[in-house]
Amino acid sequence: MDLQALVAAALAEDLGTAGDVTSRVTVPDGARARGRVVARSGGVLAGREFGEEVLRQMNLTGTWQATDGAVLSPGESVLGVDGPAVAVLSAERTLLNGLSHLSGIATMTARFVEAARPARVLDTRKTTPGWRTLEKQAVAAGGGVNHRMGLHDMVLVKDNHLALGGVDLPAAVARARELLPGTPVEVEADDLEGVRQALAAGADRVLLDNMDDASMREAVALCSGHAVTEASGGMDLDGVARAAACGVDFVSVGALTHSAPALDLALDLDPPPCHGATAAWAAGDWRGYARSPKVTPADTTIQILLPVLGESVTEGTVIEWRKAIGDPVAEGETLLEVTTDKVDVEIPSPAGGVLAAIAAEPGAAVEVGQLLGEITAGNGAAPAPPTPASDGAAAGGASANGAAQALVAIQLPDMESVTEGTVIEWKKAVGDPVAQDEIIVEVSTDKVDLEVPSPVSGTLAEIAVPAGEMFEVVNPLGQVAAGAAPSGAAGTPAPAGNVTAPTPAAAPPPPARDVAASPIARRVAYEKGVDLATVTGTGPGGLIRRADVENAGTTGGMAEPPPPVGEELVRLTGPAAALADYMDESR
Repeated sequence: MDLQALVAAALAEDLGTAGDVTSRVTVPDGARARGRVVARSGGVLAGREFGEEVLRQMNLTGTWQATDGAVLSPGESVLGVDGPAVAVLSAERTLLNGLSHLSGIATMTARFVEAARPARVLDTRKTTPGWRTLEKQAVAAGGGVNHRMGLHDMVLVKDNHLALGGVDLPAAVARARELLPGTPVEVEADDLEGVRQALAAGADRVLLDNMDDASMREAVALCSGHAVTEASGGMDLDGVARAAACGVDFVSVGALTHSAPALDLALDLDPPPCHGATAAWAAGDWRGYARSPKVTPADTTIQILLPVLGESVTEGTVIEWRKAIGDPVAEGETLLEVTTDKVDVEIPSPAGGVLAAIAAEPGAAVEVGQLLGEITAGNGAAPAPPTPASDGAAAGGASANGAAQALVAIQLPDMESVTEGTVIEWKKAVGDPVAQDEIIVEVSTDKVDLEVPSPVSGTLAEIAVPAGEMFEVVNPLGQVAAGAAPSGAAGTPAPAGNVTAPTPAAAPPPPARDVAASPIARRVAYEKGVDLATVTGTGPGGLIRRADVENAGTTGGMAEPPPPVGEELVRLTGPAAALADYMDESR
């Protein structure tokens, strides 16, 4: 069943021919509703494609705050929903049922993937009728690998085929090679003699079914260099760990799709607007915060560049400009949306003013650091004349010769599913001159490590979040006074040691599994074969940074692979692609 038909059937099952009769008798005609889908418990999101189709068929507007594979914290917003109130209420249960079910599969898969390392976790055909494609996509979102989609895309000789008797296994494998070139061939074996027969027949893969640990180790030794091994049979978290310890390549787990508990998601409706909140409501301000615009007395041209979004992100594509040339913009107001292979980013305006130029139109591919557009700060006013130093500084700051300077916030871009981070290190102290795009602060999030550049040339005027402290991405990290750096006695910067807050001794490091290490540090450790347990972290609270790993050298052995979800998760495009991928590796 295709997705459109599946969703239509699910809605029809709930609404029948009369529709939502409760909403019809309680909701005023023409009423609108706005709300958000929120995670009540932590887990991994899946099912966005299903959710988008529900919204489309119910003529609702959705604003996603997370993508499939995103790790959700309790209370995290997943999706904003807006539309006619009756339609919102009518779609609620179908939307939540699909998202909760598929996210539950992704969440369970992530746990099995963690337990099975270094083996890889496969799903099975034990899926809900009509939901197989969606459920296998959810497995991939959780870091698992898709086994065959159905009986049509892989030859798997199982015990029931052999139980019929008279099966010439070598001849069957040869026929598969002749009639179905390129189709993988797997043979099930429940003892060592069955393994030898499968190998003699020339199977690409041997399915080790319900073997004890000793037999499984011997079977792996027999298959080494000849066939890929897959363990199966009532696998739980302990079972996949034991199978992985025996050396198998894959572990197949039927429970991923037939027994995963639903992830607790709920739709929370926003209260009606009141007391001047109508404008923010109508503008779609879902983030629940507002910033006071900085005073910018003199016009300053500020370039909008694609920010550094982590080492693995090198480019993106402009999706949409929210403003046109000549439109007034407020500091922090979203200017445009950009998508990358890791996150979708809403780029905010670095200052209040007017959008003066658009350098990258929708659909354009842009590299990190490339010009997106320009803002004329200072509300578009004409340049202010120099003011004598004795008249005092303007609200936005002043240079040594008295010319007013615009204060520009140092801001992380809005990144989908990233809500907070920790400042690792400030590269500059208050009073230091900075050039536009010069790295000014390094931060860590649960998805990526970021080196945040200065939005303009000028002087670092404020550090709002000292090293070691956590922050929400909606809040500025500090401010840069745009323009020339101070010179002369009156503008001499204070010594760095007196202006940068010390690292708090008890500052909590970012979340980690066994050692406190940033995501990039984990990936580099894995690639270089560095055991993180032997590395001394120089970041806040002993956090291991990339530089610590690079300076540690290699141990000669493979470090623990990075988590299956987060910055370096590679999502497969579909079950067929996944199948081709791991079969290609087996050659």
